[in-house]
Amino acid sequence: MTKPLQGRVSKAVAYLEERYRKDAGTVVLFSEAMGRLGETDKSKFNKTVRKHKDFRQALDRLGLVEVSVGTGRHLNALQRSFGPVEGSSYGAHA
Repeated sequence: MTKPLQGRVSKAVAYLEERYRKDAGTVVLFSEAMGRLGETDKSKFNKTVRKHKDFRQALDRLGLVEVSVGTGRHLNALQRSFGPVEGSSYGAHA
């Protein structure tokens, strides 16, 4: 049994679950998640959320991978590692 997510990690995961429930094929920029948390310091976000083991486990559970969007060289977004399956709907699993 896994422990419930807490704090900023919990808020970030809830945001991702909401976004992917609405549109399973969407790409979510880390800057969007930061804005949702009210975070302006990228290094703090990376340290306290993005690299947190509970956040990484939630990404795996949601089938999300880090990708590079736009012209940058760095991974700056999340998307599903597989496309939406026609006729199915997304549902978060505990």
